[in-house]
Amino acid sequence: MFLTNSNLTNRIPPCNTPYYLPMQFTVDWYKEVSVDGRILTSYTYEKTTTKTELVLMSYPCDALPSEVSHAYTKAVINDHGAGGGISNFTNTILTDPSFANNPCLTAVFNKLGGSPTFQNYLKKFDSDFSVADLKLSVGVDASHPNVSAVTYQPDNGLIEIRFNPGKLNTPPLNIAKNFAHEILHAEMFEKLLKLSGKKEIPWSPEFIESIRNDEPKIVEYYTMYWYDIPIGGSISDPQHEYMAQLSINTIVSVLKEYDNTQSEDVYIAIAWWGLMGAGEPNLLTGLPPQPTVAWTNLPQTERVRLINIYNNFKNTNAPCQQ
Repeated sequence: MFLTNSNLTNRIPPCNTPYYLPMQFTVDWYKEVSVDGRILTSYTYEKTTTKTELVLMSYPCDALPSEVSHAYTKAVINDHGAGGGISNFTNTILTDPSFANNPCLTAVFNKLGGSPTFQNYLKKFDSDFSVADLKLSVGVDASHPNVSAVTYQPDNGLIEIRFNPGKLNTPPLNIAKNFAHEILHAEMFEKLLKLSGKKEIPWSPEFIESIRNDEPKIVEYYTMYWYDIPIGGSISDPQHEYMAQLSINTIVSVLKEYDNTQSEDVYIAIAWWGLMGAGEPNLLTGLPPQPTVAWTNLPQTERVRLINIYNNFKNTNAPCQQ
């Protein structure tokens, strides 16, 4: 293997500013030529690959930090494995060019580098203890074309968050909420994947029941809203029900760390958006067609008040992308 070049795709911001920088890594691949098991001192060109990654830049200053070579190694191993041709998924954040080249999303993501709460969740995919890689991309999901973002369940150890490019015409703080919302989905998938010991989650009532001692709350919500719906209950998204009940404060913390200029009511209203349930909420009742239990349990006056606060915030602040 010979390395030919690596190019920064963004300018480096001021020294000591925590941020993620999209980087492109280009590698020319050569194959050793052997005869009768003996390696000759010649190589044949095979291909050139380019990979984009977001690299956490802690102290850029006047020179490239050591993170560059670390990311380069990850990019190569992720594509081609290491040792004996066995594919080794190193734990990192992968970015599709569609994400790395989107100024709205990369700007918000970079600024979230200053959110300790968000970073704590992100680091779960960048450690020796993670069983999954996290990929960020931009595109429209054919099954859910009207949602802001989709987090896909693990596929061969890869969890992808895909942002809808048609839903970026909203204030940056709302985009930050989307990141927080989706990273919570990804973290839950990572937990389930780790407990399964596989590259995909083996969905079944038996598997969910088998992890009850490890993740009792997750099991409770998957049982109640998916596998063993009680009499009078209805099927719902277990993760949204879980997050609506238990994760509002986490999302609020991320939003405050991203932008501390808003009121508490604004943070709470934004955090709820996406956890009210499926469909657009009725402006009189505050209920969408398929509401989450936690949202339904709020008084009607509070639901309507939060919706009005959210709409006012969205309509009076500049969008991240037109």
